[in-house]
Amino acid sequence: MGLRFAHRFSDNVVCGFSGGLKAVVWTDTVQTIIMVGALVIVLFMGTASVGGFEEVWERNVKGGRIEFFNFDWDLTIRHSFWTVTIGNFFSLDGIVFHKPGHGAEVSGHAVPPTVAILVFGIMGLVSMCCYLGLIIYASYYKSRAACPDCPGLFVSGVFSAALSSMSTGLNSMTGVIFEDLIKPTIRKPLTEGQASFLMKVIVVIIGSICVGLVFVVEKMGAALIQASGSLGAITAGPLLGIFSLGMFFPQANPEGALAGGLASGALITWISIGTQMKMAQGLVRFPQKPASVEGCNANWVAEYLSLTLSPDATPKPAEPPFALYRLSYMYYTALGTVTALAVGLLVSYATGANKSTKVNEDLLSPVVYRFLDRRKSEINENEIDAKIELSTVK
Repeated sequence: MGLRFAHRFSDNVVCGFSGGLKAVVWTDTVQTIIMVGALVIVLFMGTASVGGFEEVWERNVKGGRIEFFNFDWDLTIRHSFWTVTIGNFFSLDGIVFHKPGHGAEVSGHAVPPTVAILVFGIMGLVSMCCYLGLIIYASYYKSRAACPDCPGLFVSGVFSAALSSMSTGLNSMTGVIFEDLIKPTIRKPLTEGQASFLMKVIVVIIGSICVGLVFVVEKMGAALIQASGSLGAITAGPLLGIFSLGMFFPQANPEGALAGGLASGALITWISIGTQMKMAQGLVRFPQKPASVEGCNANWVAEYLSLTLSPDATPKPAEPPFALYRLSYMYYTALGTVTALAVGLLVSYATGANKSTKVNEDLLSPVVYRFLDRRKSEINENEIDAKIELSTVK
């Protein structure tokens, strides 16, 4: 506990005072190299120590860790072919609009290659991490690590990834809070020194909150991945829905976008918090994979069995929990997107839609051009110039 606290505290202090955006870019570069390098080395060393790719695959198949072809359409299954495919499709789309640090990446004229690198880079890293999970299971298949040096390299890569994400996240959140929430409310402009000091104070506050959340995350155990995915969907789903509403539906208006975003965020927040509460109460459970204790120390086995075979004091519910609480967390972003679109369109039409305002085609997706009324969608350049000249004269 003390070591984890010290690591997290040092992360926040170093990231908060490491020298701004330029330092973040350089530290991210070094940390990315270390992270990817450690990941690749562990992949090769781990595979070789187990006995090759065939042995890694065979051990995971015997342990029931390979489920590529589970085509069950049950929405309550956490990970099936459909939940992973559909869920990750919406999650990757949400990442493009969601991550505050990606604003600079998707700006300018290099949008297609940048987005392609982002998407395929994430797919490659996730694929390597999934295979790394297979190596970890195969390495401890007989309870003893087949590669004694791999855990140290693995931890170094994880720590570099944590530092990179922490520095980027802290700087992004600080910039957004200062520029969008604080700066517009201040009448007298701040000097560069005052702004720098205020942003450092914001970093310290956010970092302290992150330190406090370490003690919460420690208690979550196996639910950590679902909790992180659920929290990300609370914002990714509404944002993806709002962007899609604006790109594909010219009839949408600001009232509809606001109502759709709020309704979507409220729904996903309610589902996420409710599911976590039911999981903490033992009312929502997920099937566990089989685990073998063959080759383990006898004392460790006795302690393990005393914990896993202890009587369950939580009464089983007479009826299953509410259906949305049992929904796979992989669908949260998709559900948030659909909710934002549906509510946004309904409210837009209820408030008169976007009939009077002319729409610039550059703001719409090319797939909807064929459905547009050109007379309404084209912008009258002369009219705009006249309005600008008139406002200038006034």
